[in-house]
Amino acid sequence: ARTGQPASGGRSPHLRGRAPRASGATEPPPALPRAPPPLVLWIDLISGALDAGEKSSTTKGMYNGTENWAQDVFGGCAVGDVRRTRRLVRVAHAVLQRPEGRISAVFDSPAELAGAYDLMENDQVDPEQLAHSLTIFALNRAKQLKCPFVWVPTDGTSVSVTDRARTKGTGRLSNTMFGARGDKVHDALLLDPTGTPLGLAAMTCWQRTQKLARKDHERRDTHDKETQRWLDARAKIRDTIRKHDTSIELHFLHDREADAWPILLDVVEHRDREFTTIRAQWDRRLVQESSPVEESTSKLRAALASSPVQGEYDLELPATPGRAARVAQLVVRSCRVTLDLRDRKHGDHRAADVWALCVQEHDAPEGMKPLEWLLLTTYPLENFEACLLVLQGYSYRWRVEEFHQAWKTAGTDVESTQLHAPDHRARWYLVLAGAAAELLRWKLLSRATPLRPASEVFTEEQLEAVRDMQVDEVVPEGASATAWQVWIALAYLGGWAGSKTRPPGLQIVLRGWQRVHSHMIGLRRRRSRKSSDLSGA
Repeated sequence: ARTGQPASGGRSPHLRGRAPRASGATEPPPALPRAPPPLVLWIDLISGALDAGEKSSTTKGMYNGTENWAQDVFGGCAVGDVRRTRRLVRVAHAVLQRPEGRISAVFDSPAELAGAYDLMENDQVDPEQLAHSLTIFALNRAKQLKCPFVWVPTDGTSVSVTDRARTKGTGRLSNTMFGARGDKVHDALLLDPTGTPLGLAAMTCWQRTQKLARKDHERRDTHDKETQRWLDARAKIRDTIRKHDTSIELHFLHDREADAWPILLDVVEHRDREFTTIRAQWDRRLVQESSPVEESTSKLRAALASSPVQGEYDLELPATPGRAARVAQLVVRSCRVTLDLRDRKHGDHRAADVWALCVQEHDAPEGMKPLEWLLLTTYPLENFEACLLVLQGYSYRWRVEEFHQAWKTAGTDVESTQLHAPDHRARWYLVLAGAAAELLRWKLLSRATPLRPASEVFTEEQLEAVRDMQVDEVVPEGASATAWQVWIALAYLGGWAGSKTRPPGLQIVLRGWQRVHSHMIGLRRRRSRKSSDLSGA
């Protein structure tokens, strides 16, 4: 029988920390300077605030708060005219109710459809203002939840656009002359200490030139490389948040693409006011204290291999097509290092003082590649708890990949857009990105708090529509339902087979929601016709 009970699957790692194997007990180290509270404490505080009823429109789920969400995000957006602002709010509200990549698929009314096209094609609507409104909304959420710090995962991606005639202002997406075409995007999310998205932190779009990259990549200036996009995103987020709130600390999360000397220098330069964690791509040279910078004598991996073990923990790995499920036993090492950063263009060497953290699997099964993470961070790794916090935080970097999935394929289907001009697409991208971040937040909250009353997430009209459409009684008749029961009912309507190991994803739930939303529209129109007939009689 189909039930609305929570599934046991998911990506969140289950950590069970253990003390180092080395013998000899030592006194615990002092509290870290400027260190955020332990992650578990903030999970308890935020959950407690929700249980105590400290809920606002920003902590509600997706559908009950769509109009509030659209108003809260774009109601104060400076687009030159109050009528444009109202139109922007209505467009955002419609997108969250019916997530689609084509404007024509979002609206039924010809007037609303024409108004949406006019808004996206209006040169008076600055995409920078839309992005700013989204950032301020996410920051206000963090302030309402009283987050002492936020995780900021950033990454680059691309949006494919059909442009065979090359009339849409697109750029190349691959390194071949005849590859795919579209727009390049660099974006970032704001996450609370538990890894739940608060909203979009930044998004910039641009188009690559037709000229392929030169082979002498190292000898080009930074502003001629896509490395500059990472620096611009960091600076924009930093400046916006510092301007509106100086109490919230930032902790940037970057993948291996950010392991470049200009970014590392920027990380070190701003270490007094923010933290950054980067997954290392290179086994970099280190500067020895007794040697000048030009005479580096050791490497990063060698320094970590000779450092003491901070501790161990177990990581539950789910089964994948090429890997059986297992519990990996991971060994944690950390040390403070000074990187020797080389500017090949000018032949300069520069020193960068950071912490290095290495996690390696101990006794991996035969034939399996051992797990390994090599991270560079400005967070002080002076004890095992600090190492676990950085590891847990870096695991949230995957949220930006989940956001890209919600933005592209599983949610708003941004790549189906047919808009012709780059600036038109940039405006539409931002509206869809705001909705995609909200969809991802709703998905994660529904899994994290499965017993939350459905009335806090859905309207009574929406709950009745789900009851009308469901085949099995997942959402009970005449009784209170939970948000998770509604999520499961929507998944069944979207074609979910009822897996016992993996919860339904966003794409299949939205497919079910489309059916419920269409049913609701039909009921509204029927009621409208009946009321018109009665008034005419």
